[in-house]
Amino acid sequence: MPYLPDRRTVLAPRGRDAPAAIAMLLGEADNCARCLFRQKRHSNSADCDKSYMVRSGRLSQEITFPWEQQANNMYDANTKELQSILILVVVGIACLTSYAAILDSISLPALATNDQVVYIDAARHVLHEGQLTTGVIYPSTLRQNYSHNYFYMPGHALVIALSLWLIGDSVVASLLPSILAYLLCIILLYWIGSRLVNRTVGFMAGFLFAIFPANIIYGVSALSEMTFVCAGLIAFAVFLYLPIQLRPWLGPVLVCVPVLFRETGVFWIIPMAAVILQESRGSKRYVEVLVLLGLSMALLMLIFQLDWIKDRPSRFYLNLLAKNFQEWYMDAFTVELKRPKSLAGWLDILSARTILNLKELWWSLHRPFLEAVLLNVLLWPPFFALVALKWLPSLRNFIAAYILMALVMFAFLSLFYVWDEFIGVRLLLMLFPLEAIVVACAFDYWCRTSLQRGAILCVLALLALLLSLANERSEKRSNEAQLAAFSPILSTISPDPSGVLVSNWRVGALYVYENYPAKWAFVPANERTLELLHEKYPVATAVLDKADIQRLGVKALEKIGLVYSMEVVGPNGSAYSVFRRPP
Repeated sequence: MPYLPDRRTVLAPRGRDAPAAIAMLLGEADNCARCLFRQKRHSNSADCDKSYMVRSGRLSQEITFPWEQQANNMYDANTKELQSILILVVVGIACLTSYAAILDSISLPALATNDQVVYIDAARHVLHEGQLTTGVIYPSTLRQNYSHNYFYMPGHALVIALSLWLIGDSVVASLLPSILAYLLCIILLYWIGSRLVNRTVGFMAGFLFAIFPANIIYGVSALSEMTFVCAGLIAFAVFLYLPIQLRPWLGPVLVCVPVLFRETGVFWIIPMAAVILQESRGSKRYVEVLVLLGLSMALLMLIFQLDWIKDRPSRFYLNLLAKNFQEWYMDAFTVELKRPKSLAGWLDILSARTILNLKELWWSLHRPFLEAVLLNVLLWPPFFALVALKWLPSLRNFIAAYILMALVMFAFLSLFYVWDEFIGVRLLLMLFPLEAIVVACAFDYWCRTSLQRGAILCVLALLALLLSLANERSEKRSNEAQLAAFSPILSTISPDPSGVLVSNWRVGALYVYENYPAKWAFVPANERTLELLHEKYPVATAVLDKADIQRLGVKALEKIGLVYSMEVVGPNGSAYSVFRRPP
């Protein structure tokens, strides 16, 4: 069938009656279609050259053919898409720069937590030594056999190492991966929402992601949360734009991308399977889901056999059996003694752990902290999303996948991990992109005008920024006070690459960050753990408060070759004793 020009763009030729005009237009359209079929340029055919037709008097002005109208529409759509992306990126940059004067936050206090220092120190070891390890030693893992002293998956450390290699070792280089991941997440969420529903939903989902306080906070940190979420969105976005027939075969490779940043990235297989069920047809879709699951499990088993992933300390038993900070980080023997010998014992531990976690979750949700507010935002929407299954039938499988993913994460944390507002937000943050899409669909469904949507988004943005600013100001003041209080202690510690510093986490984290390649360990919980630590990593210096000395005893310190050196004043006037190895 020949292509027909758009009737709204065609003007009647001069000096011809209506039947002749129709015949001429059909003939011209047919000629143009034949030229396109032969892949000839219009300029090479006089019959298809519109300027020739105008000059010859066959048309009063140029007509617009359907394929040209389609090209113009595509150009307009691409322009609007680019404008939307630019607006979202500007919103994201504005949120980051508004986060309590980010130029002041990009300093040492921004990295004054042990987890961030662990990632940075591991990246330095990768960059300079080619080994995925760190100088931060956890006494609770001393009885395990491993060669890579690094708890986490390698992805985030490798990304930071790349940043350090590109722009040098600095605070900005350590934060840059999270900043770029935050901005890329906004763009990816726009593409995902546009692909699943429409561009309005994509824009609102990206906007909601940009203003969510947890994303802003982790967007200017050296923690792995933002790069992990970004890796998951990259995998899911590529999966959505793959040809349908390739999804079951390439999907397993994409699942491995977020897994390289955190083990829970395997849960991204749930929305991928939902997309297959939504867009494939017939009983073949169930076979495709089985192929996706089977190949993913096989590929993940191979990945977990890699040296950097397999040969590292495990936190599984610590998560299940440790009841307090001391057992989790500082005691090498208590958790081992608690390990049950039978299946019934494990079931008792799991049930007790679940009850304890649920109680802790209940109290965490009611605490007056920003993290508690964010935890409520992440935890409750999956239950309200059940209502969306009725009025969004086109997204029924996707919403069901979001609910299932949330329930699986909830069960995983309750059984095998620990609940509090800080850990809960960090682990549930991977759910927020899916939540943002569902909430954006609700806005698009209920708010029929752009003014209504814009008003709601502006109110949400204002609330999010106020929460972020309040949190940053209090946290920044706390970090600065802690740094000022510990400065006298840090000034008395000279770097000793041949030995380990034993101290609390605040002193040790700053010591490791400022003195690469330094080693630091948490204060052991008892004398046996101290002796085991000294056997594996010779202790050179110990900075202990009165409680630490009473727990370990001066004789235990002298037994490993440490002698009293001096006393320094710490936070709130507390006294710290410094023990050193004799020269």
